[in-house]
Amino acid sequence: MDSNDDCDRTCATCSTASNRQLPPEPFLKATGARVAKARARATLVRRAWQAAALAAVAVGSPWLISGAVQLSARLGTLFALATEWLSTRTGTGAAVICLLVLLVWRRRSIL
Repeated sequence: MDSNDDCDRTCATCSTASNRQLPPEPFLKATGARVAKARARATLVRRAWQAAALAAVAVGSPWLISGAVQLSARLGTLFALATEWLSTRTGTGAAVICLLVLLVWRRRSIL
């Protein structure tokens, strides 16, 4: 019976030893820490850029608003000139040539 008890103890020891978690490998632990640190840094940089962009829009909003007002005031004149030029034979021909070049270029970029 002594040999059975020894066998049972050996089996129990092997069973508990195999159920223990292995310690993490140093390489994986270090790499995981570096990846986590890099992700945290990237998130921080992205948020900083977003905050800077928001601040730039807030600070520059008076100039953006005045620029938009000037642009919209001048768009009527620009559209009138474009319509007047496109109603001529030269303007229509130039527009058709530009359209054809654009279509050929786009088709080549797709293929």
